[in-house]
Amino acid sequence: MNMIKNSSLVSFIAVTDIFYVVYKGMADNFRMLEYFVLAIVVYSVLTGFVLIVTNLLNRAFKGTVAEVAV
Repeated sequence: MNMIKNSSLVSFIAVTDIFYVVYKGMADNFRMLEYFVLAIVVYSVLTGFVLIVTNLLNRAFKGTVAEVAV
């Protein structure tokens, strides 16, 4: 999760693209709540997916990295 939040480039691209679609949809349809909820869900799914993958990789390589460090 911190990889996405702390990476300025990825955070800028993801948030900018998501909210561009939100503002465009709001301007076309005047439905603010639906588009903001959609933005929250999309951003949560993206960050959740990255969090799960990094946790799986961390568990898979935890023993290997610990042995090299010792």
